Amino acid sequence: ELTLEDLVAATDGFAEDKKIGSGGFGRVYLAAADKLPLSSLPTNLQHLSLAVKRAKSDHSGGLLRTKGEVKLLKDLYHPHLLPLLGYCLSEAAPCLISPLMCGGSLKIRLRPAEANPEQLHLLGLTSSLEPLTWNNGYAQTPCQGMALCPT
Repeated sequence: ELTLEDLVAATDGFAEDKKIGSGGFGRVYLAAADKLPLSSLPTNLQHLSLAVKRAKSDHSGGLLRTKGEVKLLKDLYHPHLLPLLGYCLSEAAPCLISPLMCGGSLKIRLRPAEANPEQLHLLGLTSSLEPLTWNNGYAQTPCQGMALCPT
């Protein structure tokens, strides 16, 4: 478990220029692994960028939701899921820490023209990113694409 002070330092105080996304749970910030005291982090992950998912303020149940996610994710492993590397259960700012997935969110990949160029840069993407379509090598038709979706 990390402290709020650890996460404030790693995200430059949850700075706007470190924000890489937001959604129903809260905001996601970029952090460097070497700025966090994650001693149990495997050496191959110690120089990676991390995503710090900060829950919305507690009036929306952020702490309770974060505790639920920690309970679910801390012992879970699957090759298609990002691992939970750490968490902070501060009432002021409950957070989850995972490796940064540099490809960006599905929303950014489907509609890159609507993405903030600074956010694309933080994710290692360029503003000339082409949107994903059915024929990007994944499927030739929507029906073939649906067949790829898990049931």
